[in-house]
Amino acid sequence: MTDPTVSLATPYRSHTCGQLRSSDAGDDARLAGWVHRRRDHGPLIFLDLRDRHGITQVVIDKADAPAAHEIASRVRNEFVVSAAGEVAPPVDPARQTRIGARIRRPELAARVGPIGRGETRGDVGHGRRIVREPSS
Repeated sequence: MTDPTVSLATPYRSHTCGQLRSSDAGDDARLAGWVHRRRDHGPLIFLDLRDRHGITQVVIDKADAPAAHEIASRVRNEFVVSAAGEVAPPVDPARQTRIGARIRRPELAARVGPIGRGETRGDVGHGRRIVREPSS
């Protein structure tokens, strides 16, 4: 377990994915990590964001942040993202589960895509490569 007294903040994150607790509800947080799972429910997109410390669910609501929703609609598993927003209270306060963040500002750092035909890269395994997203 990570020592809570040690700050792991970087320019990309204020908290790790396993660090948020129900006591953080209402605070702003910035998370960074890989998209573990993505669920699109029309106006709501849920991303399970993971790093080496855990997984946090982030929610992007089209009504609250239409630009963020448009970016999140292009996100797929294993994309690297940084997301900032407000920490949401747990769904079940008695069990203190499902701590999440409502995201206003997602940023795509990189995406993973299949290697195209005729492209060979001996240093990349499992038929995957990292593709940099253009800066906006």
